[in-house]
Formats: sequence, structure tokens, C-alpha cells
Amino acid sequence: MDKEGGLVTRPPLLVGASNYDYWKSRMMAFLKQIDSKTWKAVLRGWTPPVKMDKDGKPTLELKPDEEWSKEEDELALANSKALYALYNGVDKHIFRLIKKCVSAKEAWNILETVHEGTSKVKMSRLQLLTTKFENLRMNDDETIQEFHMTILDYDNQFDALGEKIPEEKLVRKMLRSLPNKFDMKVTAIEEAKDITEMKLDELVGSLQTYEVATNERMDKKNKSIAFVSNAEEEDQQSDTESESSISDAMVLLGKQFNKVLKRMDKRSKTSAADTGRNTYRNFRKPVTDEKSAPNKGVQCHECEGYGHIITECATFLKKQKKGLTVSWSDEDSEEEADTAKSIHALTGVCTSDTESCDEELTFDELAESYRELCLKSEEVCRVSEKQKETITKLQTERTVNLAKISEFGNKCEESLRTIEEQKATIISIEADKVKQQTEIAHLNEELKLVKQRIIMGKGG
Repeated sequence: MDKEGGLVTRPPLLVGASNYDYWKSRMMAFLKQIDSKTWKAVLRGWTPPVKMDKDGKPTLELKPDEEWSKEEDELALANSKALYALYNGVDKHIFRLIKKCVSAKEAWNILETVHEGTSKVKMSRLQLLTTKFENLRMNDDETIQEFHMTILDYDNQFDALGEKIPEEKLVRKMLRSLPNKFDMKVTAIEEAKDITEMKLDELVGSLQTYEVATNERMDKKNKSIAFVSNAEEEDQQSDTESESSISDAMVLLGKQFNKVLKRMDKRSKTSAADTGRNTYRNFRKPVTDEKSAPNKGVQCHECEGYGHIITECATFLKKQKKGLTVSWSDEDSEEEADTAKSIHALTGVCTSDTESCDEELTFDELAESYRELCLKSEEVCRVSEKQKETITKLQTERTVNLAKISEFGNKCEESLRTIEEQKATIISIEADKVKQQTEIAHLNEELKLVKQRIIMGKGG
């Protein structure tokens, strides 16, 4: 676990590829703060001083430390400081890679090759990272601050691979990746401001302000919504707006209405017929009672006037445009008050090409129509549930496939890192081989000189 705010005199610790990008930036700053020559020793490299021959040309013989000049001492000191910082900035496993390094540049290059790879590996990793960056989207439960940090992580990874992402591209990526609830804000920003000159921090601040205001409005809205229920079966119903709650409400309404229908069926046929006539008098052709009003003519059942029927009544025609409301009679509502607290009326619009309807709409026909509607509603609910199960199954398969893809990607990266570590080991072995060959050549030169001295001593 990385510790934030470490000592300025202690180099950052490299534990593997997981924190290499983070470690590289901090180690560069650490080497530069020691002194300028220390960082230059990493950039330029350092080789041990050698002796010069009579013509001023360098030989293979190393110069003794006591014969070094002041400038050579300073360069060697800078290299030692950088190499010491690198030795202390890696764990014991990574230290094996740079243990035999003499110069800081050599150690730095080995660590860079192992964790970043060669140019071909960098290109492969860059393509993979580009694909992930293009597919990046902000989740609905994710905040602007969290998504901002995710984009910055991708930006740092691109920078570590040697590719700089322009500020404009980061701004456009964030605008394209936001959820639908930010559509209005995105449109306003694109119309009011110049995206090419906009900074990412400025965009994040504006989006955070909008996010806070939106969350406050949603909280107030959720607190102000209340669902009122008049039936005892609705007391425990949740106040959500999901499809499942709507289906439950429909089933509950059907149960309540069926209870009323059962009680209505128990009545006598005469009472049921009278109730049907009183209830649906607006849908049938009015029957005139000539005996009760022989001198006044036909009576309208809507306005109770005489001389016209209901289809010719102006009051009825106005109500017909808005919709007809059918309710239970006053007598029935008093009888059913104890069993049903509140029964809402069925509403409908009656349209006909003729002026009147010759057939009477009976209670049994209404009940049968309602039962058919209930069956259709149940069928629709079953189809909806099957579709929900299919969607859930597909989402689960998608999650599993994405997890497999991520796992394969991790294995690929791990394999690449293993290959690079092996390459670095080979490079280290080859470097040791070159050093040993140099030492062998140096020993051969010394052996020749010794033989020449022996021959000269014998000749003298």
C-alpha cells in the first residue's frame, strides 16, 4: 500500500508494474532535487576513467581512484548518488535486475525496458489502452469527481507510453461519456463556450455544480411524493414507480372490483336489472313515459326537461366531448360502504354513428368485458416478466464476457511483462559478458607486458 506524503529524503519505492508510472514521475523529481549533476548522470551515463597512452589516446587500463581529476570525481559522485537512489527505490525482487549495474543510466534503462517494454510492446499496449479509453463511459452511480480521476489515470498511462493527449480531446471525451441526465448541461456548454479553449478543470467544476443542484432537486422531489390508499390491501404497497409496483396495483384493483361483482351477483335479477338501468342510463336510448307526463311529451333523462331526448340534449353533448363518467347509484354506494372504502368509477367515451343505441348495456356484459381486460392484463404482465428475465440473463452474460475479456487482457499484459523481464535478464547477461571480455582482454595485455619484461630481463 502506497503511503502519501513520504519523507523528502527517502526515494519512492517501486514494487512492480502496478505502480511504475507513479514511481517514475516521483523518482525523476527526487533525482533532480538532489542536484542537477545527479539527474544528468542518468541521462548521459558514466564510465570509469581509463589511463591515456603517450599519444593521448585512452587505453583499456582503468585509472586508479587516487589519480582521478576533480571533474572525474564530481561525475563519479553524481553517478553514485543516482545509483544509490535507484538501489533504495526498488524492492528486493527488482533489485536483482540492477544489482550488477555500474552506472545509473544502465540501471534506469533496464527498469524502463522491463516495465515499459520495447517500441513494439509500447505500440501494442498503446493500442490496447486507446481501445479502453474510447469505450470508457461514466456509470449512473458514479460521481463527476470519480470519473474525472478515471480520465486522469488514462491520461497518465498515455503519458508514460510517450503519447500526450491534448486538453481538447480530454474535454470532448468527458462530454461524450456522461449519462443522459447531463444532456441538457452538455448542450448548454457546447453552445455557450468554445470547447477548443476550455480546460478540463473548468468543465469538471461546472459539471459538479450541476450535479449538486440536480441531486438536491431529486431529494426534494422524492420527499414530496406521497401515495394515498383507501383500501386495506394497499397499506403495505411501496411508493415506487417501477413496473412491478404497477402490476401489483392492477392486480389489487382487479381483486377489489371482483369483490363488488360477487356482491352484485347475489342480488336478485330484478334488483340487478334496475341497477344496470340506473347505472348505465347515459349509454342507452331513453324510454319515454307517456303515462306520467301525457301532456308534456318526451322527457330528457339528462336535464329532466321535456320535448327532446338525451341525444338531442345540449348538456349531454357537452359532457360527451369530455367523457362520460359512470358511477354506482346512491343506494348501492350506501349498501357497499362497509365493504369497499372507495370505488373509483369507470370512465369511457361513447361514440356512435346513429343518434341512439337500440341495445341496452347490461351488467353481465360489463362484467364479462372487465374479466377479459383482466385476462389480457395478466397476459401482458407475464410477457413483461419473461422479457425482464431475458434482459437480466443477457446482462449477466455480458458481465461474464466482459470479465473474461478483462482477464485475458491481464494475462496478455502479464505475459508481455514476463517476456520483457527475460529480455532485461538477457541484456544484463550480455552486459556481464562484455565486461568479462573486456577484463580478459585487459589481462591478456598485462600478460603480454609481463612476457616482454621477462624476455627483456633474460636478454639483459
